[in-house]
Amino acid sequence: AARHNISGADAGMENRFITTREPAVSAAHAKFSGGWRAMRKLTKRSFLWTTLRLPVSRCLSFYYFAMYQQKKKISNTGKLHWLRGPCTNYMFRYLKRRGSFDTPESLVGGARAGGVYSFIGLVERYDESMVMLSFLL
Repeated sequence: AARHNISGADAGMENRFITTREPAVSAAHAKFSGGWRAMRKLTKRSFLWTTLRLPVSRCLSFYYFAMYQQKKKISNTGKLHWLRGPCTNYMFRYLKRRGSFDTPESLVGGARAGGVYSFIGLVERYDESMVMLSFLL
């Protein structure tokens, strides 16, 4: 991005998500709820996209991590308990705007369609997601 005079890699950041200089390519691996204030300041057309893991894959990954951290054994009973209890749909909260009434359905479609994200791909279908994304850009 820097080679093509596109900011966002390391300078002019409003916060850790969005640069105030345009055009820009901004990226982060964190909750995006803090990025909305900066996005509203952008004057050029924007395209916001993300990728998600399927909920069961994400929950099981978190279960394996938690068991590793706690030095506990992995078991089928433990997995079922985890999926029925501690594992919640936090990915939705990760994507939504802070203090909003967003629903999972309202996140897609981009601003023109009244949504938030122009595209949401799946990690488990990364190749197919990138092909679809290429048609939208």
